[in-house]
Amino acid sequence: MQSTQQNSVTKVVALAGRRTDASDTQTSRFPLKSIERVKKELQHLFLAARTEKLVCSAACGADLVALEVAGELGIERHVIIPFSVPEFRRISVTDRPGAWGPLYDQVMAAVSAQGLLQLLGRDTTDDAAFSVTNKAIIKQAQLLAGGAIPLAVVVWEGESQEPIDATREFLRLARQAEFEAQTIISVK
Repeated sequence: MQSTQQNSVTKVVALAGRRTDASDTQTSRFPLKSIERVKKELQHLFLAARTEKLVCSAACGADLVALEVAGELGIERHVIIPFSVPEFRRISVTDRPGAWGPLYDQVMAAVSAQGLLQLLGRDTTDDAAFSVTNKAIIKQAQLLAGGAIPLAVVVWEGESQEPIDATREFLRLARQAEFEAQTIISVK
């Protein structure tokens, strides 16, 4: 029998993953046709994990899909981005196919109004901006979990051949922090 304390632990999910594929991509990592399937898998995962809080960035693809699902489920959404809201929108949201801009605007307005938006104030030319963001997401998830073990969710194709890969780094950081980890495959 579980104790009352264990039953009342807030389940915190930290998430990172692929942006949707660019129109000129050579290697598919998250095609637009996979969005509906990934949404369903995230919904199932969030419900099964009894997720109460989600911490992630807000790029097109995995982040915004997860933020949309979390909003529909009434999960508290914490967003961390390295740049200002308009700069991040330009660099990481509207530069890919899909109608991501309106969803981004809606999510940012909601989390900002709740005081759950964290801007890291990095410069757009900072090569470490996304690494710093990954570290901030891990740290925020730990703080929100209050001693419980957060769940790291990674939405990606399951591998990377790139020398610098923010998604792979997020998974490595989450494992180092002893998070539980689960993968949702973005290409099927």
